[in-house]
Amino acid sequence: MKIQDNDKQIFNLTLAKFIGFYQVMDTEKVTFLGRHNVRYKIFVFLIVYECLIAAILLLNCLYYSENNTTEFIRYTGFVVNMFYASYKMYIVLKRTKDIWDCLSITQFDFTSYDHRDRRIILDLWRNRSIWFTNTFVVFSLIMLIFYTACPLAFNDTFIVMKSRDGLSSNYRLNMVNLYLFVPEEVYNTYFNIFYIIETFGICIFVLFTVVFDTIVMTLCLALSCQLHMNFAAFESVGHTSVVDFPNNNIDNKMKLPYENINGIAMYNNLKTIIIDHQNVLKKYDEFLSIFKPIMLLEIFVLSYSIIILWFIFLTNFIVGEYTDSKGVASMQTCFAIPFCIIQMFMSCYVFDILHNKKDSMTFALYSCNWTEFDMKCKKLILLTMVMNNAHHQKLQYTRTRIINLEIFYQTMRIN
Repeated sequence: MKIQDNDKQIFNLTLAKFIGFYQVMDTEKVTFLGRHNVRYKIFVFLIVYECLIAAILLLNCLYYSENNTTEFIRYTGFVVNMFYASYKMYIVLKRTKDIWDCLSITQFDFTSYDHRDRRIILDLWRNRSIWFTNTFVVFSLIMLIFYTACPLAFNDTFIVMKSRDGLSSNYRLNMVNLYLFVPEEVYNTYFNIFYIIETFGICIFVLFTVVFDTIVMTLCLALSCQLHMNFAAFESVGHTSVVDFPNNNIDNKMKLPYENINGIAMYNNLKTIIIDHQNVLKKYDEFLSIFKPIMLLEIFVLSYSIIILWFIFLTNFIVGEYTDSKGVASMQTCFAIPFCIIQMFMSCYVFDILHNKKDSMTFALYSCNWTEFDMKCKKLILLTMVMNNAHHQKLQYTRTRIINLEIFYQTMRIN
């Protein structure tokens, strides 16, 4: 993929450069650790750093597993999320060439068939993609700033931790109240150093999350756009015009009479659109081959995280005496729950759009002026319907459990 004009891409190029994933896409060399791209190696270092922090927290998790169930669950949740974020970034780096090739779907000229509202549709989806990705990044940055500022704003607040021998230790409030494997005297004395280490770790976690989810949202919306283009193209065949906006419908189009239809021209138009549609489905399959296992796991991890956050929030009020430190911890938890919900909603929503656009293609074929076509064109339309119906690839756990808004609502009801 070559980006020559930012205004002709369903792609938030400014954001991609800001968060760094555009610069790291070096398609010249395909090895994982042997690349000469400096930014690529920086991301590799960040993955190692994040995994190291997660491993240390895992030791703390095992330490608290016997006598402090609340802390054990808290540490488990964060360790799972940190390892998962590192895994997502690892996949992005490992499959860089495939992802960059898949991003060619964002080009305005990916499909060749032209019709009246082509540029309007493309601009509409480009604006949607920019809005979605910018909104998600803004939410992520707000959460990061809030968590970074909490230890500085409440610098006289201490968290009481019970050790395995039953003794209590008082640690200064930090970003997520997860403490490295050090005594309280050392931690409180060198708090600024530990604060920098923890802040760096949380910033990396947010960066990995933003990079991965931005790529997924961009590809989902770009695929939806190209499917919409194919829908409008199929729908326009045999009509004098095509109208693609919700305020209009198929009844507003004028069908060409039989004597005005050029059978050869219609056949060639159909072939061009079918080739475009096959190319889009090819990118669709490539997209699922890269991201399907990770996205299925993401829904599980986010659901697990929301459950843990609610558990932590409730135990702050139920277990033990309510203190100022628990109040601050509850406030931090209240801030994290909406972020996880928004992240899950946006992921389910973009896939819901993608699946609906894919499923609507048969209706587009019915909407063309096929009754006035010759038998050769009718057979081609029928074969296209068969091809489209035979393509069952979706992001799904089972045949009936598809990643869409329905599974989001079901998950929220369970949580």
